[in-house]
Amino acid sequence: MKPDHYKDKETVDTYDELRFKTGKWTKEYMDLLERGFVAKWSKGEVLDVACGTGRMAFLEDYFGLDISDEMIKKARELNPNRLFNKGDATAIQFPNDYFDTVIALRLFMHLGKDKWRKAFDEIYRVCKPGGRLIFDIKTPLLSYTNIIRKGKIFFVPEKELPKPKVVLKFPHQFPLTKLIVIEK
Repeated sequence: MKPDHYKDKETVDTYDELRFKTGKWTKEYMDLLERGFVAKWSKGEVLDVACGTGRMAFLEDYFGLDISDEMIKKARELNPNRLFNKGDATAIQFPNDYFDTVIALRLFMHLGKDKWRKAFDEIYRVCKPGGRLIFDIKTPLLSYTNIIRKGKIFFVPEKELPKPKVVLKFPHQFPLTKLIVIEK
């Protein structure tokens, strides 16, 4: 996989199919689980950071942000009645305390130890007091997968996060991912 592959038109055109609809029930189940989790815990105006093709655009008062021009283009094509803009998770162009919910799925694992904290601080900054941050982190059980992927998965140090309101481990018996809600 080449660097910046999420910005590549070829990757974007097959992104949803390969990650969420490949016929493998686990990927489809994970997509359904994530959408349900986000629907249950989000409220009010929503910012989806690293929105990709806009999987969460079913939410009301939704705004998508992604660093990739191609992802934004595809998200607009798939969700013509929603707003999507290009933007960097480490420098979000919204004022403090602006959104009721900020979503960041599959973001931190790609940023690495130098940028994840800056992105988290930005997400926290644009979330209103009493608002919710919904994101995922990968668990050390993915270490073998990480070796295969040549160390491309970054594991967020959980002890550096504020205390969560909710944590859902997926899959339940062998958790590779945790979906987390933090109230600001």
